[in-house]
Amino acid sequence: MCGCCGTGGCTRCSLHTSKLEKMPSIPEEPEQVETEAERFTMPDFLRPLQDLDVVEGKEAVLECQVAGLPYPTIAWFHNGARLRSADDRRMTQFKDVHRLVFVAITHAHAGVYKSVIANKVGKATCYAHLYVTDVVPTPPDGPPTVAAVTGKAITLTWNKPRWLDSAIDPATVTYTIQQQVVGTSHWTVFATGVRDTAYTVHALTKGALYLFRVITATPKASSKPSPPAGPVQLLDRGPYLEETPVILDKPDMVFLVEGQPATITVTLNHVEATVIWRRGEVVLGEQDGAYELSMPDDDQHSLRIFRAGRADAGELACEVRNPHGADTCSIALELAEAPRFESIMEDIDVGIGETPRFAVVVEGKPLPDIMWFKDEVRLEESAHVSFVYDDSECSLVLLGATPEDAGVYTCTARNPAGLISCKAELVVRPAQPKAEVAASEDKARRLTDYYDVHEEIGRGAFSYLRRVTEKSSMLEYAAKFIPGRAKAKASARRELHILSRLDHERVVYFHDAFEKKNALIIVMELCAEEELLDRMARKIAVSESEVRSYMRQVLEGLRYLHQCGILHLDIKPDNLLMADPSSEQVRICDFGNAQELTAGEPQYCAYGTPEFVGPEIVSQSPVSPVTDVWPVGVITYLCLTGISPFVGENDRTTLMNIRNYNVAFEERGFRGLTREAKGFVIKVLVSDRLRPDAEQTLEHPWFKTLAKGKTIPTDHLRLFISRRRWQRSQISYKCHMVLRPISELLADACDRLSVAVPRHSAEPAALSSSSDSDDPEELPCLPAPHPTAAEAAGSRVSLDEIPTDDEAAPMDWQGAGVEEAGKRPRGARARKRSTEPEEPGAPAQSCQG
Repeated sequence: MCGCCGTGGCTRCSLHTSKLEKMPSIPEEPEQVETEAERFTMPDFLRPLQDLDVVEGKEAVLECQVAGLPYPTIAWFHNGARLRSADDRRMTQFKDVHRLVFVAITHAHAGVYKSVIANKVGKATCYAHLYVTDVVPTPPDGPPTVAAVTGKAITLTWNKPRWLDSAIDPATVTYTIQQQVVGTSHWTVFATGVRDTAYTVHALTKGALYLFRVITATPKASSKPSPPAGPVQLLDRGPYLEETPVILDKPDMVFLVEGQPATITVTLNHVEATVIWRRGEVVLGEQDGAYELSMPDDDQHSLRIFRAGRADAGELACEVRNPHGADTCSIALELAEAPRFESIMEDIDVGIGETPRFAVVVEGKPLPDIMWFKDEVRLEESAHVSFVYDDSECSLVLLGATPEDAGVYTCTARNPAGLISCKAELVVRPAQPKAEVAASEDKARRLTDYYDVHEEIGRGAFSYLRRVTEKSSMLEYAAKFIPGRAKAKASARRELHILSRLDHERVVYFHDAFEKKNALIIVMELCAEEELLDRMARKIAVSESEVRSYMRQVLEGLRYLHQCGILHLDIKPDNLLMADPSSEQVRICDFGNAQELTAGEPQYCAYGTPEFVGPEIVSQSPVSPVTDVWPVGVITYLCLTGISPFVGENDRTTLMNIRNYNVAFEERGFRGLTREAKGFVIKVLVSDRLRPDAEQTLEHPWFKTLAKGKTIPTDHLRLFISRRRWQRSQISYKCHMVLRPISELLADACDRLSVAVPRHSAEPAALSSSSDSDDPEELPCLPAPHPTAAEAAGSRVSLDEIPTDDEAAPMDWQGAGVEEAGKRPRGARARKRSTEPEEPGAPAQSCQG
């Protein structure tokens, strides 16, 4: 304390001091100074939400910028209900900016949105309206065009809108036709829901002038009208003449497409007349859903058949009559036949300056119209390109080939009953000396010298298949064309060498071979155009004993191959064909991936179909004869349960399931199967160290039992077949995709469903001559089919966790023996489709090679 006194008085002051002891800080729980509360701030919106007006289908973003200490939390509300992240929306934060994002806005998203931010001091709120408007289409491009005018109707055509918003589904677009009588100001809607860009307007008044315009419409909005067309009026030919009716024009032949409408029209002189249509003694009059009589013009009379059928084919009589006389005519009605190729064009390899010629023989009723394309661009006749037509033979001739002419050529044949097409490739190489060319052509055997070449019957990843007839014997065979050069050709020769060594009733047999400059052609047995699973799927259900019989045949074929020192390495349902439509015999085909066993050297396989490759292929370990047994177990599992055991959402998932031995398990699929069947798949789908070979597998108790077993519905098989056909169509010959190695599939982390990537100029590492039953060009356009829910999303278990009634009898692998039979006589090579019944105990046949 301090005091001071003077003449004026005294004053005092004091000072209190103390020492503040600072405690050491604790990192986990830092001590807050009491005055820190004074630094807390209320949450606030630096930039609040703004109202949005968004077109349906577009992205919408509600955004706000916030501040506050401690940093506030945020909650979003829509019409009072709190929002969480979902498939159609997500909530994001970047520093102090928060966003509510809608990927594709719909009318359900419209309304009032509220953002609430809060911390320990308080909270703040802001609001915004989200308005959703419909996408308005653009009008047709330009005014409609008057395409035809008669005394009864006016036909209009118009262009589609030049641009459509991406949110509009083109399939939902329709058109509205409006008309206006010149001299009035009122537009009348004449037709709505028109899907084509052409329309014929009836019920007009003669003498009146009309304007027409078109509006683009969607289910939710309409465009502005197009500019009008016109004025236009109906033709006025004056009053009818008082004279005898005469039929001036009529068709001699009308082709009917079964199930489709057909119209027959006759033209008279300018008179009034009654028209009667007859088929035999039956008069065809107005009948709902069957026939309709009309007058498309003042002097034309038509009969419309709503749904033509075989009963409508034949001669149709038309009689026209009035008080001055009558006239009659007859018209032939015949069912149209879709185009078909009797002979299709082949790949051509020419030198610069040579004249290549693509030729097809096409039939159909009526004769089809032919169009030629190069790399999907339609060709027109010119000084360089010539079209030659001789009855049913049609040719494309290129005069003086240049390198720019190289590419894929397509011939398309169309008539009212349908459309087909075929493709061939032109390779243009540098010119060779004439003497060299002549010498090589003299040495080469030509397929067409010995065989008549017919239509394409299948297509694989690197090849295509045609039906051929041997000229000397008139027997039919399948000719497999494997185009390629250098590395690809060497692989094809390996396939030919392997196939030529084989002679067994379970293996498709080799007959002949030809080699061209740019292709290898293998002529072999013509099996039924039906795969094993197709045969099973044609039935409503199959028994376990039928599956057992088919698998026994496959294993017998594999036993023979392994005895010959050959690994197939591509066993899958696509490569198991039925020998004959009336037989239950199975043939193993496609040796494009096959290898000859080399003693003492490890062998590897880089390619395969993910669902059916063994774990050793997935891990890129050496392959052996037991590698071919694994896919037999997979196919058996598929046939017995209807579920592909290892298939996943994409190729990588499938391969991981195989590597981990995780199968798609559904208890009801196994319920009712014999214990031997369950034991078989468990004993076969194991690591290659424990897996039996084909000969040992045939000794399993499942193949000893005579029980018919469970009846298995085939509906799941049909779904599997549909999915496989889609996959195969992606990698068929001349498609834009090419197979990828298993190692690349396993390393691919994307969700790709296909085993392929876009095809490029590099030669593939291996050839496959598998022939699919469907040309991809004839396949319906379908979205990629996914695995069934049971396959992809069902529970997965390890194989040893599959419950069995009780353990099947153990397999005596060491004691299993095989009974050798004598070699087949050489004459057996000339066998055709076998119709002998399959016998359970058929003896093995030794390799002829």
